[in-house]
Amino acid sequence: MRIILLSSILFTSSLAFALSTLQSQMHQSSEQIRSLFYTNYAPNQWKAKHAGWSLDAEITKLQKRIQSGEFQTIKDYHTGVRDFFNSTVDYHVTVQFFSTEAAGLPLVIKSAEKRYFLGFIDRRLLPKNIFPFQEGDEVLSFGGQKTAEAVANIQKQFSQGNLRT
Repeated sequence: MRIILLSSILFTSSLAFALSTLQSQMHQSSEQIRSLFYTNYAPNQWKAKHAGWSLDAEITKLQKRIQSGEFQTIKDYHTGVRDFFNSTVDYHVTVQFFSTEAAGLPLVIKSAEKRYFLGFIDRRLLPKNIFPFQEGDEVLSFGGQKTAEAVANIQKQFSQGNLRT
């Protein structure tokens, strides 16, 4: 019983230490971003005056998210950094992260007049007996959402959403 309790305490402490170390690294990274924007982002003062954008306020938002424990992984933190970059509402400002993961679908979905259609199906990977649809069929839903909503969510998650319409 003592060994289990001691192991549990050590495991919990090591998780807390790892998280606080990760949070510390995220905080340091956010300060580096602040410094880079302060010295290199020319429209900083103009954005504050004409668009109400504040470098300090946006970095503070990011740091509050870090402190709250919202970011459990580096990938989570990248989402927060992307949100910060998108807050500039400036298509000249982008951020990219290196990744060892990739994914794709064995089909292509094309849009036309706010509707979505199958444009290509790789039949080697999706034979008709598994995927009984054909090129030209309209895609009404994707991942349990209306296709337009799914596309908007994917674009928001993976593209630069720093332009507002």
